[in-house]
Amino acid sequence: MLYVHSQKYTLPKNCHFHFDNDFSREQEKSMDELGLTEWQCRCCKIVFRSREFLDTHFDNRHSEKLDTVVFCCVQIGV
Repeated sequence: MLYVHSQKYTLPKNCHFHFDNDFSREQEKSMDELGLTEWQCRCCKIVFRSREFLDTHFDNRHSEKLDTVVFCCVQIGV
């Protein structure tokens, strides 16, 4: 996406890469990287040793905070 921004392109809303279509945006905004091996959940302040554990925690404990977006495969356009 850096290239898109550096070239001052504007993506249409129906583009799969448009910021509004990012299904993980809310989850990304709800976590902090504290260090190489420390990730913190902003919702409950629990610290995890890896991003993967925090992702799993977020899916299990805070899934209601995620937007329910219909998954669409960008590669095949389904």
